[in-house]
Amino acid sequence: MPSLRIHIIRHGETNWNHEKRWQGQLDPPLNERGIQQAQLLARYLQTCPITAIYTSDLQRAYVTAETIGSALDLRPQTDPRIREMHLGVLQGLTIGEIQARYPHELASLRDDWLDHRIEGGENRRMVQSRAYALFEEIAAREPGPEVVLVAHGGVVRVLLHRLFPGSAAAKQTPIENTSLTTVVRANGDWELERLA
Repeated sequence: MPSLRIHIIRHGETNWNHEKRWQGQLDPPLNERGIQQAQLLARYLQTCPITAIYTSDLQRAYVTAETIGSALDLRPQTDPRIREMHLGVLQGLTIGEIQARYPHELASLRDDWLDHRIEGGENRRMVQSRAYALFEEIAAREPGPEVVLVAHGGVVRVLLHRLFPGSAAAKQTPIENTSLTTVVRANGDWELERLA
């Protein structure tokens, strides 16, 4: 099986990220800093032999991917399977508002990390199932050598959890805006090359 490197990227910053507001599948745009982050990342990736870009269809991810694509002369392919987790009643609220109005949801999300389903939304296992299905398709069809996947913090976490189930990194490592996590398939196995 040929080697393949997949760069999994979180979108650039939005005002809601800056405000610590949970976005879920709501669709705020990148702010000025987020646009600059995407431009810097695009310049960095220009030296990589990237052959394809996949992105969530939410605008914060798509604009990040489009910025990278412009630098690489590649058109991003959208797929709703890598949308952020639907956060139900928590979407659009700040962490302070969630703690005040839905403290039980926060506790359940922490205690039942993969399977707690937010009222009106999804659980992480559902997100993992849809995102990993696309990941497997990309791994099967893309010759590489390198592919970009632009998604969301929750999607990055559940993919890492699925690829490296014994690792605590999926739950504990901060996934910042335009963070670059790289996984490499060599001899059929996935290895974590970079976690940022």
